[in-house]
Amino acid sequence: MEETTPILHADILHAVSKEGRPYECIEVKLGDTPVGRIFPRPLEMAAIKNALGHA
Repeated sequence: MEETTPILHADILHAVSKEGRPYECIEVKLGDTPVGRIFPRPLEMAAIKNALGHA
Protein backbone atom coordinates (compact mmCIF):
# COMPACT_ATOMS: atom_id res chain seq x y z
CA MET A 1 0.00 0.00 0.00
CA GLU A 2 1.38 3.37 -1.03
CA GLU A 3 0.77 6.42 1.17
CA THR A 4 0.91 10.00 -0.03
CA THR A 5 1.72 12.96 2.14
CA PRO A 6 -0.52 16.01 1.62
CA ILE A 7 1.30 19.07 0.35
CA LEU A 8 1.13 22.33 2.29
CA HIS A 9 0.43 25.27 0.00
CA ALA A 10 -1.06 28.75 0.07
CA ASP A 11 -3.33 30.71 -2.25
CA ILE A 12 -4.13 34.42 -2.37
CA LEU A 13 -7.83 34.71 -1.64
CA HIS A 14 -9.99 37.66 -2.73
CA ALA A 15 -13.23 37.90 -0.75
CA VAL A 16 -15.84 40.27 0.62
CA SER A 17 -16.45 40.65 4.36
CA LYS A 18 -19.90 40.37 5.95
CA GLU A 19 -19.88 44.18 6.06
CA GLY A 20 -19.38 44.28 2.27
CA ARG A 21 -15.72 45.32 2.26
CA PRO A 22 -13.37 43.57 -0.18
CA TYR A 23 -10.20 42.07 1.31
CA GLU A 24 -7.28 39.81 0.43
CA CYS A 25 -5.69 37.15 2.57
CA ILE A 26 -3.54 34.08 2.20
CA GLU A 27 -5.37 30.79 2.66
CA VAL A 28 -3.13 27.94 3.80
CA LYS A 29 -4.15 24.41 2.77
CA LEU A 30 -2.90 20.94 3.58
CA GLY A 31 -3.75 19.05 0.43
CA ASP A 32 -7.31 20.21 -0.37
CA THR A 33 -8.17 21.00 3.27
CA PRO A 34 -8.01 24.65 4.39
CA VAL A 35 -6.12 24.90 7.71
CA GLY A 36 -5.97 28.66 8.22
CA ARG A 37 -5.81 32.16 6.84
CA ILE A 38 -3.11 34.80 7.16
CA PHE A 39 -4.04 38.48 6.97
CA PRO A 40 -0.91 40.47 6.02
CA ARG A 41 -0.90 44.26 6.13
CA PRO A 42 -1.37 45.92 2.70
CA LEU A 43 2.35 46.65 2.27
CA GLU A 44 3.25 43.05 3.20
CA MET A 45 0.61 41.69 0.79
CA ALA A 46 2.02 43.89 -1.99
CA ALA A 47 5.51 42.49 -1.35
CA ILE A 48 4.18 38.90 -1.32
CA LYS A 49 2.28 39.41 -4.57
CA ASN A 50 5.35 41.03 -6.16
CA ALA A 51 7.54 38.11 -5.10
CA LEU A 52 5.04 35.65 -6.59
CA GLY A 53 4.78 37.61 -9.84
CA HIS A 54 1.14 38.65 -9.36
CA ALA A 55 0.12 41.96 -10.90
